[in-house]
Amino acid sequence: MLAVVLAALAIALAEPMRQWLAQRNQIAEARQQVEATKRQVAALQSARQRWADPSYVADQARTRLHYVRPGEIPYITIGPTPSPSAVPSPRSDDATAPWYAQLWGSIQAAGTATHGATAPPHPSPTPSPPTLTPAPVPRPSAP
Repeated sequence: MLAVVLAALAIALAEPMRQWLAQRNQIAEARQQVEATKRQVAALQSARQRWADPSYVADQARTRLHYVRPGEIPYITIGPTPSPSAVPSPRSDDATAPWYAQLWGSIQAAGTATHGATAPPHPSPTPSPPTLTPAPVPRPSAP
């Protein structure tokens, strides 16, 4: 008789015990999520404070966008022209390329997609500068 009572008691308490354990796991997950959200909020507040500083904004504009102050002369160094075998394909890792190279690559890709033309076999990473020739200067005629 005692075994039947204990079995009935175990069956009766099994479902509430399972729910209690499931709720404890949910509470632990919720606490972890709250802590992660608090860390994220703190990081965003720190970034907001940094971006509120005008000197930080100016530094980021100079670094990321290559802005210069009035009167300064900007210089961008360009390495030697790569050989055709060293030129990366248009689908290479664009995350390390500067913004203007990514822009140029997207323009080239858009041009080939809309016109159906094939891309050049070895695209240049930067456009070559135009060649300038001086215009002829007329000489004054002697009287």
